[in-house]
Amino acid sequence: MSEFQTYLKKANWEPKLYDRLNQLIDDMQLSGSKEPSNQAYMVFDFDETCIMGDIEDHLSLYLVDHLAFRMTLKEFYEVIQPDFLDVNQKLGPAKIPLGILTESLRNDYSYLYDLYIKDKKKIKQLSFEKDPIFLSFRAKLIYYYQTIHSIFKIQETNFCPTYWFQGYDEESFSYLVKEIWNTYEGLRPQRRYYQAIIIVDGSKVQLESYLQVGLRYNEEVIQLMRVANQHGILSYVVSASPYALIRNSVSQNPLELPLQQIFGVPHVLTKEGKLTAAISKDWPIPISVGKVSLINEVLLAKHGGRGPIAVFGDSMGDYPMLMAFPDTQVSVLINRVLDNRTKDIITLSESKDSNLANRYFIQGRDENAGGWRPSISSVLFGKQTSQKTV
Repeated sequence: MSEFQTYLKKANWEPKLYDRLNQLIDDMQLSGSKEPSNQAYMVFDFDETCIMGDIEDHLSLYLVDHLAFRMTLKEFYEVIQPDFLDVNQKLGPAKIPLGILTESLRNDYSYLYDLYIKDKKKIKQLSFEKDPIFLSFRAKLIYYYQTIHSIFKIQETNFCPTYWFQGYDEESFSYLVKEIWNTYEGLRPQRRYYQAIIIVDGSKVQLESYLQVGLRYNEEVIQLMRVANQHGILSYVVSASPYALIRNSVSQNPLELPLQQIFGVPHVLTKEGKLTAAISKDWPIPISVGKVSLINEVLLAKHGGRGPIAVFGDSMGDYPMLMAFPDTQVSVLINRVLDNRTKDIITLSESKDSNLANRYFIQGRDENAGGWRPSISSVLFGKQTSQKTV
C-alpha cells in the first residue's frame, strides 16, 4: 500500500514517475488561501512535452501550404534576409549560400504574390498546389526554415527570420492557429519530404528538406494540469515558440490555462496591432537559459521567491530549467533519445543516491503512434523497437 493518495489515472505514465507525481500532489496540495504567493507550481515546456509535435513547424508549414502570408514582397524579403545575416553564409547539407537562396525565394514570392497571395479571392479560385514555382518555393522555404537557426541566435538579434506570420493582427492570427489545429491535430505522425533545384555558380544543386507532421495534446499532461489545479497547484507553460502561437494553443481547450500562466517568445506589435518578426523585451526570451531567467524574474516574484516543484521538458532547450532550481522536487525528461547532455538526466534518474533518483525521471513515448508509453524507453519514428539512449 502506498502512503499517499492517488490522484491521476495511470494512462501511459512511466510507473515510478506516476507514483512520484501522486506523492507530490499529496504533499504539496493547498488547503488554505489560493493566493499565488501561497501556491506551489509546475513549469512545462510546450512542443514535444505538452504535445506530440512542434507547433511552430506546423505554423510554418500551414503558411506555406496555403500561401497564407500577409507580407508584401518587400516585407517578405526583409524578414528572410535581415541585415545581420551574412549573404555568403552557407546553409545546410547542400551548402547553399544564403544570398542565393533568399534571392531565389524573393523571385518565387514575387510571382506567387502577384498571382495568388495579393488577392485572397483569387487564391480560392485558382489552384496553385501543382504550380511548379509554388512547389519549388515550398521546398526552398522549408529548407531555409530548417537550416537558418544554425547561424544566428534570437537572444542576440531580437529578430526571427522565420516569423512569417508578420502582418497578421491578433484576431486573425487566433483564427489561423485554430485552423492549424483543425488541419493537423490527430494525424498519424508522418514525414513530408520536399525537393527543389537551385542554381549556384551556374550549376544545378538539389536541396532536400522534410517536416514531421501530426499534432496531439498529451492526455497525461492535460489530466495532470487539471488535477493539480483542483488541489491548488498552478501550471505554467514556458515555451521557445512565438508567444501568440503558444498563447492561442494553451489557452484553448483542452489545456485552458489563464493567459498569465503562458509564456513564449514575446514579439513586437505595430501601432496598428499587427504582429512582426521583431522580438520585444516584455520578459526574458525563454530559450534555453532564458527559461531559467524568466522563471527567476517573473515566477519566483509571484510565488514568494520559491521555484517550481516540478519541471517538464524534452530537449537541451529545457535542460537548464530541469537542473536549475533547488526547490524542484521532480524533473521530468520526455525521452526523445537525443545525443546530447539530456542523457545526463537519464543517468541521474538511475542513481543509487535516492535523493537524485527521487527527483529525476524519464517518460517514454511512441513516435509512430503519437503518444506516451509507460516506460523510460521510447520508440523513435520509423522504428519498431524501443530504446532508452542513443
